[in-house]
Amino acid sequence: MPSRTQPDLIIRADAGPRIGVGHLMRCIALAESWTGTQGKVVFVTGTTRESLRKRLERGGHGLVEIPRTHPDPADLRATIDVLKDHPTAWAAVDGYAFDEAYHRGLRATGHPILALDATGHLPVYEVEALLNQNAHADLVRYHTLPRTKRLIGPSYILLRREFRARRQEERTIPPIASRILVTMGGADPGNATRRVVEALLRAKASDLQATVVVGPENPRRASLERPIRDAGARIELVAAADDMSALMDAADLAIVTGGSSVWELAYLG
Repeated sequence: MPSRTQPDLIIRADAGPRIGVGHLMRCIALAESWTGTQGKVVFVTGTTRESLRKRLERGGHGLVEIPRTHPDPADLRATIDVLKDHPTAWAAVDGYAFDEAYHRGLRATGHPILALDATGHLPVYEVEALLNQNAHADLVRYHTLPRTKRLIGPSYILLRREFRARRQEERTIPPIASRILVTMGGADPGNATRRVVEALLRAKASDLQATVVVGPENPRRASLERPIRDAGARIELVAAADDMSALMDAADLAIVTGGSSVWELAYLG
């Protein structure tokens, strides 16, 4: 067995009804790539959803749960305590709530930091590496340390293993879609899923088959179950899908929000 030279990675990311699950899911993709190079990954998270915690554990990653999140000082202390147990580890931070003070607190430990970002909302990013995977990333003005490594644009897309293993060279798209996938993110705070379901119920196409995915942080699952049940076999409800790539691969048309799902769909053709 080859010796492990890759440093460990400590990931600080959350998911919830307000922020969705995107931060955590793309960090899972990062963790999969990191462990593929023999590095160990530990997630530090305030996530309370059992299905998400079990997903992290199934991936073979360490998990440290924190009861109070930033700006509560207990958050930074807990993350620093984990870093103490991994002297050469990198720290990856993904979330809009983590500000310059949080980054500086981690940097004071001597550990290198990777910040995952999409907006450039901080006045300065005092980190060793900055990752923005979006198509518009080169338009975002970042102020960083002179030595900060910038990983900018879709060349650095974080895709989970389930997608990378499924990619096909060619894909046939029918001229009239009959298999519809609806996924409005892990939380859907605007309840867009309900509006799409209502539109599908009004559709007259007899051969329409729809799969509606309700994310783990969506609090409206119960309110969606009755209209979908009344639709019979035309619409299927899937809660917290374990293999989103299979659902995407089976669909002719997808109705989604503008998050990481867009990159996943594009990768699958």
